[in-house]
Amino acid sequence: MSRFAAVALAAAASLATGCGRTGDGPAAGATPAETPAAAPEGTWVPVRRATVRQFARASGSLAARRMVRLGPQVSGKVLEVLADVGDVVHEKQDLVKLDPELFRIEVARKHADVDAAQTEVDQAQLNLTRMKNLWEKPEGQEPSIPRKLLDDAQARADSAAARKAQAAAGLAEAEEKLRQTVVKAPWDGVVSARFVDPGESVTSTPISHLLEIQDVATLELEFPLPQELLPQVKKGTSLEFEADGVPDVVVAGVVDSVRPAMDRETRSFWCRATVENAAGRFHPGLHVRVRVVERTAEAALVVPREALRETVEGWTAVARGATGPETRAVKIGLSGPEGVEIVEGIAEGDSVLVPGPAR
Repeated sequence: MSRFAAVALAAAASLATGCGRTGDGPAAGATPAETPAAAPEGTWVPVRRATVRQFARASGSLAARRMVRLGPQVSGKVLEVLADVGDVVHEKQDLVKLDPELFRIEVARKHADVDAAQTEVDQAQLNLTRMKNLWEKPEGQEPSIPRKLLDDAQARADSAAARKAQAAAGLAEAEEKLRQTVVKAPWDGVVSARFVDPGESVTSTPISHLLEIQDVATLELEFPLPQELLPQVKKGTSLEFEADGVPDVVVAGVVDSVRPAMDRETRSFWCRATVENAAGRFHPGLHVRVRVVERTAEAALVVPREALRETVEGWTAVARGATGPETRAVKIGLSGPEGVEIVEGIAEGDSVLVPGPAR
């Protein structure tokens, strides 16, 4: 073999040996090491005990507790309207004034009738006194007048007194009608409608409506619930509600009454609750979203709703086990704003994983 051929064979052998490895890595065919599984992403939340309230939802509306359309007790012409729509009014506040002139004239005439009746009473009483003096004599003396004159004087005095009483009643009636030319608010409220302007003639029969007043300091909330909830909902059942147009305000209350009759078309029953509205935040007619407490679980084990996953086999949650995260099948109970009740599968003291970026 020539010297050149020997060098070539040595170079080939060296190249064949180097093809079996790259740097310090394992030789071809070696099994690579296992990559550890990534820890789940999320926040571990301790299981806690709490009262869970399950709500039934409904839509309702607010209405004024009291509403009245004011009308005049006497007929006449409107002189002034002292309140308008939206005005807050108070009990016994003057709202509408009718022209009082004719009523003042009637009062003056009734005063004259009373004065005339009083004069007649005075004369009759004077005559009666005189007749009594003529009739009543010391024992043993004869009366100076027949008994009939005394009786007639007494009858005239009684008749005059009766006419005076009748005149006084007429005066009182005329004065009351004069007072009724001013229409006052029956209670505190808000003017919700106005029907007249100055110069209009109004009558008491048939009645002419002047203003509409609503009591909005206390409102009534009415809402329907399906008939299936009738055994659970009764007077005193807790509820809370939010009203459209009044953001970020949740009001707690209770059911005040349940109507005994069902709605035949919807198979639902109506409930009513009282809403105190001294601050004036709510208005009659507002749409309201109601949540009525349907059932309650006291001191229940509770986890966040986000910690649960629903599968074909049921509900699961990832709990922190002794060797790391483990998926557990759980049985749930009530579900409410406080979270979800856990009946089986997770114990007190456990923590569950709420998936998502760590907080």
